[in-house]
Amino acid sequence: MAGCPEALQAEGVIGEDRAGLPSTAGMEVFDLSAAGIAALGRRGVTVAGRPGEGNRVWLPREGSVGTLALTVARGGGHNTILLGPRDPRSRARISTSAQHGIVVLGGTSGAVTLTLSMGGERTLFVQGAEGSANALSCKLEGDGRRLLIGAGCMISTGVELRTSDSHAILDIAGGCQVNLPEDLVVGPHVWLGREVLVMKGVTIGRGSVIGARSVVTADVPDYALAAGVPARLLRQGVTWSRPALPDAARIAARIEEVAGR
Repeated sequence: MAGCPEALQAEGVIGEDRAGLPSTAGMEVFDLSAAGIAALGRRGVTVAGRPGEGNRVWLPREGSVGTLALTVARGGGHNTILLGPRDPRSRARISTSAQHGIVVLGGTSGAVTLTLSMGGERTLFVQGAEGSANALSCKLEGDGRRLLIGAGCMISTGVELRTSDSHAILDIAGGCQVNLPEDLVVGPHVWLGREVLVMKGVTIGRGSVIGARSVVTADVPDYALAAGVPARLLRQGVTWSRPALPDAARIAARIEEVAGR
């Protein structure tokens, strides 16, 4: 299947760890026919809008995927939505007008609340496995654009990721648009604080931390702390752990994990 984790790995979109994404071997595929929509409803997936042809939803044959509200705008067709096993508390709202778009949500034992708006041709959204998000809003626009979130990320409330500015800025003399959409990549095990905004064209490196209410407009390297408006680099050679006050053993284990990569 084009766009499945196996294909994404072969294309180099995800690495050898596959971002913790599920294999399609144990999955079931649903179309958006009346029968398919009814069957999805029994798994916690509701479908609205006027779907075009070729839309598919892939789910694990067993276990919870949380709840998903999928809205396909008129003409949105040949999209693939693939969910791994997800905590029953997880909630996702996906609105797409895309053609040949792909959405892959990795399995997680933590709760994820996600709102995704997607448009354009052949867009790709990946959320890696074993992450958490209190309230994440993503806007994926632009033909061929990608919004990728690595495995194990911790995302706070009011965080927004976007591949476009939503409206065009035009150069009067040149007669052209100067703010075209760009890809956005959040590496694995990144912590995004409350109300962080990450703009198009940005890559945030593995294990990094972005302080609350920051606006990220430039790349952040691996294992770094950045904060501010716009965000600036405050410290390098750092990472984070979920416990607020980790003991010495937890600190040593996390540093050993980082050093071994």
